[in-house]
Amino acid sequence: MANLIRSQTNLEEVETSPFAHKYLLKKPRMLSRSTTNSSLNLQTLSHVTSPAPQSGTVHARHPSLIGGDEIDNPAIEKRRFELFIDLIWVGIISNLAEHFSDQAFGPDSSLSIGEAMFEFIILFLIAWRIWKDLQEFMTKYHTNDLVERLFVVWIIILAMLYGNNAPFLLDTHAPSNVPIIVFLVILASFIVIEAAYSVYLPSLRRELLLRVAFSIAILGLWIPATFVITFPTRAGLVYAAISVEFLAAAFLDTPMAEQLLKKDHSENFDPDHWVERIQDFFIIILGEGVMSLIKGSPLGRGITARAGSGVQVLMTFYVLCGFYFSGDQSRRYVHAVRRTWWRKLLWLSFHSVMSGSTLILGVSTIPLIQNPSTNTISVKDPGQSPDESDDQLILVLYSTKWAVSVALSITLACQTGIALLSRSLDHKGCLKISNRYVRLLPRMLVIVIVLCLPIDRHLTASTFMGIIIALLLLCLNWEWFASLERGGGIFEP
Repeated sequence: MANLIRSQTNLEEVETSPFAHKYLLKKPRMLSRSTTNSSLNLQTLSHVTSPAPQSGTVHARHPSLIGGDEIDNPAIEKRRFELFIDLIWVGIISNLAEHFSDQAFGPDSSLSIGEAMFEFIILFLIAWRIWKDLQEFMTKYHTNDLVERLFVVWIIILAMLYGNNAPFLLDTHAPSNVPIIVFLVILASFIVIEAAYSVYLPSLRRELLLRVAFSIAILGLWIPATFVITFPTRAGLVYAAISVEFLAAAFLDTPMAEQLLKKDHSENFDPDHWVERIQDFFIIILGEGVMSLIKGSPLGRGITARAGSGVQVLMTFYVLCGFYFSGDQSRRYVHAVRRTWWRKLLWLSFHSVMSGSTLILGVSTIPLIQNPSTNTISVKDPGQSPDESDDQLILVLYSTKWAVSVALSITLACQTGIALLSRSLDHKGCLKISNRYVRLLPRMLVIVIVLCLPIDRHLTASTFMGIIIALLLLCLNWEWFASLERGGGIFEP
């Protein structure tokens, strides 16, 4: 019976588990060009079609791995684990979004919408920095042993603590120092692990010393922030500290830093995986926006006007997703991160700004969904009853419209900038509209119109969102048509 069952197994399809290991503790090694070869992509390493084994034996090794006899495959295993890491940031982003909603539009908030946005920017930048440092660490090293796994688990534990305590960092009544302490512990942890790695990797030592020097200097901003209680001063110190952290990290990617450190970043940089991970983070942001349409049932019971407004917001995120992944619609191009260091830095900066603005956009649409038929005419106008609750609602909706307009405009501008940073290699005349600036021009017109919409207070929330989604869909369909091949058309013959 057993032989009968085995005889039905297709031995032409042989797989090697990506979780196979030879050693628990390994010498740290950095990613090299050979380990980022396009032939060793995820699909190739996880599933290989191979000739049928001879004499009834199965493959003892993975046929596509370098060296033949190696069974360790850190790239695949890390990709699987990165999905779990992203789940942690789904929770962190959700908590930050909910806190911003309470601070910006909550009835008991002591902050204006501008102050709430400033607080959100600070909390979001810290969360983004932790995520970015962790994903770059996992991409940089090709070790994946017990030490590296325990370190990554340690970082996500600290990240969970930060996400839970972040709303209390700038509390106007009793601010908490826990988020600052946790963030500094995370930065110190990266320095410690790389110090240990530098014993086996001498090329890390110069960069490590420079990072330690930067960190000690920036402590001059972090430490005073722990003693200050008042909101504007504490927020200003934290914002200055995290901004300098970003500037220091950006400096390490410049040609000046490479000459100073005597190293070549391209030797341990996997651009394809790096770009994919940054894109994954934006998907988390879009997911939070879509989830807000369902969590807590903001559309109400049944198919109502709220449901219609929810559809408009959902389509807005759909269009933003289409804009992002379509880029400038070029058929062949060189990605921005493969061109120059400053384009790579701009590409990353656009993503951090775009992610924050998209998250604000998702949070700000909820009050509009819940009040689809309300305009923002002042109660002092003729024909309006002087009701205090109505006055508060109108003020919230007016602020919400401006938040939606500004956040959406920033997102569109960043997506356009990201698209233009790449270099198009399409030949003139291969598309309906060959000039990519002409293809993307309608986005700029949409930005101008969207920024002007809140000026008209007579627009109800549903009309406001309806105009926005109409403009976005027209723009998206224009780009689809303009990027068709020259000989193509609407209908296939």
